[in-house]
Amino acid sequence: MKTSTSKPKTHLTSDLTRLKSYFTKLGSVLVTFSGGVDSSVLAKVAHDTLKDQAVAVTADSPSLARGELQAAKQLATKIGIRHRVVTTQEMYNADYQSNPSNRCYFCKTELFAMTKDLAKEEQVTYVVEGTQPDDLEGPRPGFSAAQVHGVKSPYLEVGLNKEAIRQLAKQLGLPNWDKPSLACLSSRFPTQTPITTEGLERVDQCEQAIRQIGFPQVRARFYQDAVRIEVTPDLIHRFSSKDVCEAALDAARKSAFASVRVDLSGYQGAQ
Repeated sequence: MKTSTSKPKTHLTSDLTRLKSYFTKLGSVLVTFSGGVDSSVLAKVAHDTLKDQAVAVTADSPSLARGELQAAKQLATKIGIRHRVVTTQEMYNADYQSNPSNRCYFCKTELFAMTKDLAKEEQVTYVVEGTQPDDLEGPRPGFSAAQVHGVKSPYLEVGLNKEAIRQLAKQLGLPNWDKPSLACLSSRFPTQTPITTEGLERVDQCEQAIRQIGFPQVRARFYQDAVRIEVTPDLIHRFSSKDVCEAALDAARKSAFASVRVDLSGYQGAQ
């Protein structure tokens, strides 16, 4: 997912300078670190600016796609930032598990409560997260949880949108600068469909298999015994191939879905 335009180098330098200045003023931070491009830039710039006064934390739970935790660990090592992993317990929260429209609020509440305790343990002053202006174009209950817990959002305060963040990630040499956007596996469940560990595992298994047949950005939407596959619009034509269709059907069946359909409108972003 490469950007179509590039900022002049002077603008990128200004973006980086403002972000570094922001972290300098904070003095010490705990960065919520998923391993996506947004949190990676925060971790990189925080570490470059604050050194040992910057710590990254990744939340591990059944809603995290397998492989993403290891990728986050490897990236944290490359960045050089000290990295902590915490196991979050949102699956034991009935408000989260019932999957209401504000499900993310309960997930982030769990995370931010844990990170506040971890920040005290690490003797850092602030917790920061990666919400950026483009994220606020729709409902963002997770951001509401950040506000309740006093978590800082550097991109909103400095004014960097997704395109600027990706370009900054590229300038900084981050290997994931063009990584497709991710969302937790629970986002594949329609609102009010209960979240289960078994369902999350099936979705994850299906998505991994679909990626392996050449679709880097994929969503496997969960409908009990059925799954709806979304890929980017530019690759939908590949399903005209019998081999690709059979591979997708095999992926769905191995993930315990009795039927599969492909959404011809394609993946539109966000969740």
